[in-house]
Amino acid sequence: MIMLQLIRQAYNIYPSKIEKMVRGQTSEVLKITAGTKKYVLKSHDSAASAELEFSYLESSSKFDLSPNPYMTNGGSKYIVIEEKAYILMEFLPSEDYDKDNIDFYKLGRRIKSMHEVMNSSNLEVLEDRFDERNMLESITDQIVKKLLLDHLSEIDYLEEEGQSIIHGDLGSWNFIYNGTKNVFHRLW
Repeated sequence: MIMLQLIRQAYNIYPSKIEKMVRGQTSEVLKITAGTKKYVLKSHDSAASAELEFSYLESSSKFDLSPNPYMTNGGSKYIVIEEKAYILMEFLPSEDYDKDNIDFYKLGRRIKSMHEVMNSSNLEVLEDRFDERNMLESITDQIVKKLLLDHLSEIDYLEEEGQSIIHGDLGSWNFIYNGTKNVFHRLW
């Protein structure tokens, strides 16, 4: 009930429905329906993180690369609910494309454009919560640790030699270890 009141006050929208879309490791994503309009409300653990994502969205939405974020009536980029910072953005329905006929070339060009926009903006940099080098200290399984070290060595080689990677997304979230010698790099 507190969330509903804050949304009404902060954004002047009157939700008829709030539903969970995703509960990730670090954020909660809610879909808000207000009349015929739909919005997304996304949580952040810190105000700095919320402000940074708002800035990214604001920059990239100018090029139709992301949803538009909405400022509060008071000019803030986020609201605070139970010690979490929430940003409100436009809802983009996923059913706008044919999932069986994705043009990966066009998709790659859009991702490249998004990265160019992000790199050309003077945005504050936050610490990468997926930094594999920082993860090494917490890994106790020696097999997994060796696999990660090998993985990092490959990334170092690719960066040093100027090799091309699809949008530089070789992170631990794309690294799968199945308990044997098999290691997989997700390509999506």
